[in-house]
Amino acid sequence: MLADPRQRRYLSVVLPTVAVVLFLLPLFLCYLWNTTMPGVFGLPPLGYWQMFRLFLLVSSFTGGTGAVVRETAPHRREYVLGTGGR
Repeated sequence: MLADPRQRRYLSVVLPTVAVVLFLLPLFLCYLWNTTMPGVFGLPPLGYWQMFRLFLLVSSFTGGTGAVVRETAPHRREYVLGTGGR
């Protein structure tokens, strides 16, 4: 099984958090799109699954969320958002 406590923490905290963000962020973007774009530009409203697929496409084309993982010490990582790799 999982003898390492870090693996247990990863599976019990990080994976559910990523799953929740992965499914809630497109819902938020869908709300923003549907309240803004049809009125301003005359574009049609999008459903959740359309926005989910659009979110995956844009994330893959632009390199994801902009998070940078730095190795600060052996077995220690630092997560930095929105720095663009600097």
